[in-house]
Amino acid sequence: VAVSEMCADYAAIGASAATPVLVSDRGRIIASRGGAGFAAETDLADLMAPAFLAAVGEAPIIAYGADAFGAPWNSRPLDSRKLAHEADLIAIHGAALSSKPAPTNLLQGAYRRRTARNFRFGVYRRPAILAASLAALTVFSAAAAGIKDARVASIYTQSANAMHKAAFPAFAGDDIRGHARQMLAEGVKAASFLEMSAQLAAGLEGHDGIAIDRIRFDAARGQFMFSIRSNSDAGIEAFRTALEAQGIIASDNGGYRRSGDAWIGEMTARPK
Repeated sequence: VAVSEMCADYAAIGASAATPVLVSDRGRIIASRGGAGFAAETDLADLMAPAFLAAVGEAPIIAYGADAFGAPWNSRPLDSRKLAHEADLIAIHGAALSSKPAPTNLLQGAYRRRTARNFRFGVYRRPAILAASLAALTVFSAAAAGIKDARVASIYTQSANAMHKAAFPAFAGDDIRGHARQMLAEGVKAASFLEMSAQLAAGLEGHDGIAIDRIRFDAARGQFMFSIRSNSDAGIEAFRTALEAQGIIASDNGGYRRSGDAWIGEMTARPK
């Protein structure tokens, strides 16, 4: 059976400020004057009853089980009523609980029992502290790594800007990446320059008497122009033949001339 109502026993004997009630049963006294009351063993009630009766004043008192009110404090007339122990006491309580207004229900409102929380945080306090510390350390580490990466990226950016400015001093823009992409997009010219440079370097191998200097590259025509020096004119012809074998047409500009012990001249080289 689920309990739906619960109240103090002295609040459920039908008393009011105008009609105080006393109940005596099996060595126990229940007393109420509506807003105040008590329930106690007879010996303790002997100490509490005088002040209770004085507060009642001249209001008539209903007394159940009057034969038990023979104590020294019971000197005033009472409206005595019989009480057959628990049977009549339950009837008195039932009538009081059914009346309006009913006694304060200690299972409702401000007196409602709070649901017990079974979760015990204390057991998990240490793991929670460790988890929070680990999370804080992770966040701190991520922030520190981000700051470090930002510094490294800044250093790389500064170095790239410096190298780009040194290589292309005429460039006045800020987007060096776009400039580099634009240059790479001109793939034919870049590839021609790189390929011919490699072929010229390969052509010099095996021709110890050949030296070239003052190299110029005409990007519009895709050709090199350079000065050549050799110990003999035959060496220059042999060098030109080696270039032709690699797919490069080499031609002299105005022939060769002797200068001291060497032959010098101007040469143009372009792919076939």
